[in-house]
Amino acid sequence: MTVPTLRLLLPVALVAAVSAFAQEGGTPAAAGQPAPPPADTATPADATAPAEGAAPAEGAAAPADGAPADGTAPGEAAAAEAGAESPTATTDLATAEREYELRVSDLETRIKDLKENIHRSKAKLTLLTQAVTEGGLGRGAQVIIIHKNDMGGNFLLTDVAYFLDGGPLWQEVDEQGTQLTEKRKHVVWEGNIVEGSHTLSVSMIYKGNGTGVFSYLEGYNFKLKDTITFTAEPGKQVIIEVVGYEQGNFTTELTDRPAIRFDTQLDANASPAAAPAGE
Repeated sequence: MTVPTLRLLLPVALVAAVSAFAQEGGTPAAAGQPAPPPADTATPADATAPAEGAAPAEGAAAPADGAPADGTAPGEAAAAEAGAESPTATTDLATAEREYELRVSDLETRIKDLKENIHRSKAKLTLLTQAVTEGGLGRGAQVIIIHKNDMGGNFLLTDVAYFLDGGPLWQEVDEQGTQLTEKRKHVVWEGNIVEGSHTLSVSMIYKGNGTGVFSYLEGYNFKLKDTITFTAEPGKQVIIEVVGYEQGNFTTELTDRPAIRFDTQLDANASPAAAPAGE
């Protein structure tokens, strides 16, 4: 190869070398030195998650003092403690409630008895006042009112009330029905009364006491009410028997039998005026 030819090829070789250097992006790495690893810019997905079983990071907030370790809310724990009453406290409370109920029941019974006594006293006072002011006492008009219970054993008398001219003569309640039922004959009123027209009103309540085939009567209450008007004449005595009885015959349904009737008797030969019953 001639000198002129070399001179022509040298510039071409230099241009090729410069072009190759430019394409590689810099100065070639020194011989024997490894190329630096590429920069790792991606963050792993679990880079911030603590390893399984690892202790919490220092400075992390600890549970508040007194808070349950199992995550139960403080309000729920307090409610559970408040709701768990000791057996002794429950027994004492039940005993106190029973004693209170017994005292209230006893007080109600006394008040009821007192009211009945007051009603009877007022009725007697009213009749005596009328007799004195209107002349009935001096003329000897008398009345006797008698309560009779002719009802059979299938019916128990639990409530009775007698009113003369609107004033109470006798009122009594017996929820069990034993005491009132045993009063087969009872004088409600006996004494002087002003002559003229008078009205006697009576109400009775019987409850069923059936047994055997008549056990269905246990759920029944029979409310009976009736009124009679009579005349008290001077020198005469009026006797009125108020009878609770079973009407009909053996073919009559038991539920249709309870009834009230008035048996009146006028006695022209009245004895001297008697004092009202109970005096």
